[in-house]
Amino acid sequence: MQATRLQMTFAPTRVSRTASSQAALTSIRLLRASALIHDLDSEMVDAYELGLKTELFDSRLRANFALFRSEMEDFQVLEFTGVQFVTFNVPNVLAEGAEVELFGRLTDDLNASLAVTYTDARYPDDCAPASAPITVRSLCGSELTNAPELVSVLGFDYDRDVFGDLRFFVSGSVRYESDRRTSTQAYNVPTSGPVRQNLLANDIQDANTKVNLRLGIGGQDQRWSFEVWGTNIFAEQTRNVTFNIPLRGLDLARNRRARRVPRRTSHLRHHASGELLTLS
Repeated sequence: MQATRLQMTFAPTRVSRTASSQAALTSIRLLRASALIHDLDSEMVDAYELGLKTELFDSRLRANFALFRSEMEDFQVLEFTGVQFVTFNVPNVLAEGAEVELFGRLTDDLNASLAVTYTDARYPDDCAPASAPITVRSLCGSELTNAPELVSVLGFDYDRDVFGDLRFFVSGSVRYESDRRTSTQAYNVPTSGPVRQNLLANDIQDANTKVNLRLGIGGQDQRWSFEVWGTNIFAEQTRNVTFNIPLRGLDLARNRRARRVPRRTSHLRHHASGELLTLS
C-alpha cells in the first residue's frame, strides 16, 4: 500500500488527512479442478481525522478524543461462498465515527484505561450503479462485515511489593462489542430479480462481553515469577464468519454454517533466571 499523509498539529489539537491506495490484486477462484482469474481495481481511501489530546491532574490522567471519516473507492471485498473465495470491487464505501481514550494512574500501584469507539461503517444506498453485478448491488445499504457500532475496552494493571522482597501483580481487561454481521452479504443474493428481499437474520452475532485476566507473584528483582492468565475466562461463545454450506439448499433457501472463535483458554507460566516454562 502506498500512502501520502498531510498532518497539521496545533497542540493540543490534531487535524490530519491521509490519502492511500491499495494496488490492484489478482484473485484465483477455485471450483473443483477449474480456476478463474479475476482482476481487481486499485482501492483508494481518503481518511480524515480531527483529534484532541490533553493531560489533567498533574498528568495522572491522559485523554484522547477523535472524530474520523474514511471514504473508499473501489473497495476490495473477499467473500467465501462455502466452496470458493470470490473477490470483487464495491465502488463506494463509507466509515465514520468517534473514539475516546482515557489513561489514568489511580494510585502508585494501580493504572487503568478505558477506550470507547463508535463506528458507522457501511455501503451507502447508492454504493453501486444499476449496471453493477448483482452481488455488488445487493450490498448497498448494509453495514460492513464484522464492524460493530460500539466497542469499549476497560483495562487495569495492579503491581505492588509485598512481604519484603516479593511482588504481587494482577491485570485484566473487559471488552464489549455491540452486535455485528458475520457474513459478507446481509441478504441472500438471488440469481435474478430484485435484491435485498431475503434477510440473513441468523448471520448476526449478538452483543457480547469478554474478560481476560492475569495474576501472579514473583521477586522484586523480576528474576523469577509464577503467573496464570486466561483469555475469555467466562467462555463467551462468538463467531466471526458465516457462509453457505455447499450443495445444501437452493437460491433463497441455502443452509448456512458459522466458524466460531475459540472459547476460554488458560496458561500457567514459570519464569526463573532466564528460563521460561509455559503450560496451556
